[in-house]
Amino acid sequence: MRTVWLSMLALLLCVACSSPQNPVGEALSYVGSEETIADTMLFKQASVFTFEATDESLIGRIERIAKLEGNYYVLDRQTNRVLVFDNEGRYLRTIGRIGGGEGEYVSLRDMAIDTYDQKIWLIFLPTVKEIAPYCYSRGSVFAPSRDHILYARRFDDNIYQLADGKIEATTPVEWNELRFPDSEKDKQWECSDLNKFCWNGKHVYSLTDMRENDSLMLFRTNLFGSFVLYKQKNQIVRYGSIEQSDLHIPLPNYQPVEGEDGEVFFVYPAHRLEELNAMLKKRGTLLPESYARLFSTLDSEANPLIFRYTLK
Repeated sequence: MRTVWLSMLALLLCVACSSPQNPVGEALSYVGSEETIADTMLFKQASVFTFEATDESLIGRIERIAKLEGNYYVLDRQTNRVLVFDNEGRYLRTIGRIGGGEGEYVSLRDMAIDTYDQKIWLIFLPTVKEIAPYCYSRGSVFAPSRDHILYARRFDDNIYQLADGKIEATTPVEWNELRFPDSEKDKQWECSDLNKFCWNGKHVYSLTDMRENDSLMLFRTNLFGSFVLYKQKNQIVRYGSIEQSDLHIPLPNYQPVEGEDGEVFFVYPAHRLEELNAMLKKRGTLLPESYARLFSTLDSEANPLIFRYTLK
């Protein structure tokens, strides 16, 4: 039975003493960056909606989204709640609440959908020296994908494919000019220093929020922008922005939806909706009817605007 877990992922990673012998996939190569790409080049089934905003369902900051049996489970890190909405965005219920009684919790850190019959995975990987123990990249390092799980860890230029209780394949990533220098792995980093160093030098040390199909993989790193792997060529391109083709605006805040349907959300925060409306009016953008109806109901007190896609 599939269930929603509101604490630790049912997946344990053990960085241990020995490395298994694993088949190695063909290397992926970073080939450069481009300023922008149209959403229609990457996605299909585009739609726009918002989660219903009531006194009980206002969202502060979306940390994670999962989909199960047609409903969305939204982890709001600002209010420490999991809100449940249907496929059209209508509010259904809230799971638990802050407190000390039965069914209550003090703090909510993460959630995940269990689609693996509550299996516990013990994966042994060669040890990577921890050079930034208190720095964490936002996003998930695990990505369920059909019959396997993808996993990537910081300061490790590999993507691991986990299946049947073992590491099924290891695919190296050649970051070329974006590679984090080996010479800088011999010291302990403070978060601010690490991020400044990587931003100035354009170095990648993390890979998160992978979403893939047979031809593409979309993911992000500690650097700004969206990264796309084109599988036919085994090439990775970094895009400064993805343009929404109906409105001709850059899509913000990439958020993969875990669970069913392989969806990808781009989340436009409520406090920027008035700014967006003003920009579109000034530009004289003629909105499609579905957009016009939705935009007429939104203000800075609304829940975020969601651009919903699936990969081509």
